[in-house]
Amino acid sequence: MAYPHRPLTDAMLGPLAAKFAGTNANDASRMMLARGLVPLPPDALLAGLYHVWANSEWEGSPVAEKSLSKLPETTIMGAVGKRTLDAGVLDFIARKFGRNKTILEKLVLHSNIHDETLIGISRSCPESICDLISENQERWMKCPEIVVGLYNNPGCRMSVIHRVLEFASRNDIEVKLPMMEEIKAAIANEPGPDPARDDLFSERMGRSQSAVSDAEEDEDEDGVEVTEDDSVGLSVTDDEDLPPMEEPDELAPVEKKVEEEVSFGSRTQELMAMNTMEKIRAALLGEQTDRAFLIKDSNKIVAMAVIKSPKIKENEVVGYSSNRSLSPDVIRYIAGRRDWVKLYQVKINLVMNPKTPLARALTFLPFLKNNDVKKLARSKNIPAALAKAAKRKIQGQR
Repeated sequence: MAYPHRPLTDAMLGPLAAKFAGTNANDASRMMLARGLVPLPPDALLAGLYHVWANSEWEGSPVAEKSLSKLPETTIMGAVGKRTLDAGVLDFIARKFGRNKTILEKLVLHSNIHDETLIGISRSCPESICDLISENQERWMKCPEIVVGLYNNPGCRMSVIHRVLEFASRNDIEVKLPMMEEIKAAIANEPGPDPARDDLFSERMGRSQSAVSDAEEDEDEDGVEVTEDDSVGLSVTDDEDLPPMEEPDELAPVEKKVEEEVSFGSRTQELMAMNTMEKIRAALLGEQTDRAFLIKDSNKIVAMAVIKSPKIKENEVVGYSSNRSLSPDVIRYIAGRRDWVKLYQVKINLVMNPKTPLARALTFLPFLKNNDVKKLARSKNIPAALAKAAKRKIQGQR
């Protein structure tokens, strides 16, 4: 979800902003306000700009949006300092200044800030803002989706998110992360948060300790627009969508291209040096090659976190489904995902993989091509019961 923006009433605008943008104002006055050309106090100006922008059908809406991005920081800070500022205005500001630490510090502590705005900020804000959000325990306990945002934010320190998740786990607060079961197991079996490892984890993930470099901050503060797509409301960037997979003519496991991409250099040594909590998060924040390495981890908890990562793509699943060295739990998980077993190559790989539960493999048999069923019937690398079932299917077609 996102914050439900809507124009303000005259009472919410206040008498000063309502004079230029309210019910009785004309289009000329509204356009002057949209351009930031009216002499109003910061809070009234921001309320007016938001009101015009929220009325997306009016031609002044994009003008107001541009005007906001050009306002000096002192004006924004003057508005945010008012405790009566509407939640919609705060969200409007967050969308345009999602990289500005000074403004974000005021925003996240504002009593009127909406949960959806905090969720959006938590996904991409700098490290210091992540710390502030995490310290507002009462707020994220009521809205655990904020924790999900922090977990997905590479700028959030590992020790901070570890501490938050540890508290949530011990107090039965439901955090809807796909690998939450694995996270709870790691929390129960490993030492607590260790700030001394924060820099190491950030470096291993190819990030500096801060989510945003000083150079980027300077650019933003000088007026470079940070749009909604660049800032608030984004989760971890996924890989590009893959083209539809073609059904193979031959029954053969696909080449393990994903695994071949893994370089046994410093990158894998860094992954090996991670503790379980770090590896689990690396399965989400890392690259495809990181996942290809971590899914073979001897710790089943790590392997399962990898296969549950929302960043997993179809080409990875195809490769993993044919890998006989992976944990049986991973293969079982793949076999239980309806969206994945719709892929023909995944069906074949699972049928050929001895770690696939026999009952599940048998359910794929009716969907295989005749040529592939014949090869299964002759195969000596699958369970005898599966081979017999393939033979019966062939005989029944004669």
